[in-house]
Amino acid sequence: MPWTFGFSFDVPIETAGKRGDRIQQALDLASAARFQVGETVWQVRARVRQQFLDLFAAIEQIKALKAETAVRSRMLELISQRFSVGESATFEVNSAQLALQQTQMALAAAKADAASVRATLAEALGLPVGAIADTHFDFTGIDRLPALQQLSTRTLERVALLHRLDIRRALAQYAAAEDTLKLEIAKQYPNINLGPGYEWEEGDNRWSLSLLSLTLPLLNQNQGPIAVAKARVTEESARFAALQAQVIGQVSQAVVGYRGAVQTLHTAQNLFTTQMKHQHMLDQRFAAGAIGSVAMLGGHLASLVAAQDRLAALYRAQQALGTMENALQRPFTEHLSFKPALHEKSPSGRERARA
Repeated sequence: MPWTFGFSFDVPIETAGKRGDRIQQALDLASAARFQVGETVWQVRARVRQQFLDLFAAIEQIKALKAETAVRSRMLELISQRFSVGESATFEVNSAQLALQQTQMALAAAKADAASVRATLAEALGLPVGAIADTHFDFTGIDRLPALQQLSTRTLERVALLHRLDIRRALAQYAAAEDTLKLEIAKQYPNINLGPGYEWEEGDNRWSLSLLSLTLPLLNQNQGPIAVAKARVTEESARFAALQAQVIGQVSQAVVGYRGAVQTLHTAQNLFTTQMKHQHMLDQRFAAGAIGSVAMLGGHLASLVAAQDRLAALYRAQQALGTMENALQRPFTEHLSFKPALHEKSPSGRERARA
């Protein structure tokens, strides 16, 4: 019976740049994956920032409520003394006592909220609660907010479109879809497999050689996969257009919200300053004997209310700043760069910065 033994190997030669298209496709998909990791990191950062802001607000609220509790306790004591000598009514005593109880309840709730926020912060940081239970955080400078007078909304939109990670991931995914289309188009052309290959055919007593073979495409010239790849390019293009419009809308809304919050903070700050001046005047009149202790303490309560209003306005302004940073996906500074960094390109190397 004839038998055959031999040794052969092929040297594949891909035509029409298929190998380069496949390599570029892999690079673009890898870049998209890296940008997605960066998006996750930014989300963690945004969450930690919000928890730090919540902790700041909780700590300051506790301080304000402790001060209010002390003032209301003193007021209740004075009104009770006046009631004992017949200089105040029962209604005044009951009102002062109720206000004190409400403040004490608010203080207890604020302490519970602060403990909950600290636990949530520890979770966001990936730490056990005990690791930051007694940690003192320095919030110095939290009331210094960046101004936007020198930065137009259009400028900030450009920053977002050049630097947002989801935008760059979408560009990488679109580039990968284009690479797939190019690869499917290139598959219309046959690949070449070179020998040399040789076999000894015992039955025929001869050597057989195989020098060249071709891998022919289907008779429909690979039109099916090409159509699928075209549809994917169209899909990625539509997805990117929608994302770009969404980003522009987010930036516009964030800028309007931030400017409004900063204006509200300025108003609250002015009211607080005015109230502090009024309190100083009341302190002077009390020292001169022109007013009593209750009137003086009433001024202190008004100042505490103004301070709490300012704290609430600062919290909202910082929240608005965080929203704007999320819209840009980068920490906000007065010196934002408006162009891609040096050698910064899209994953496929096809990005061009236009002035």
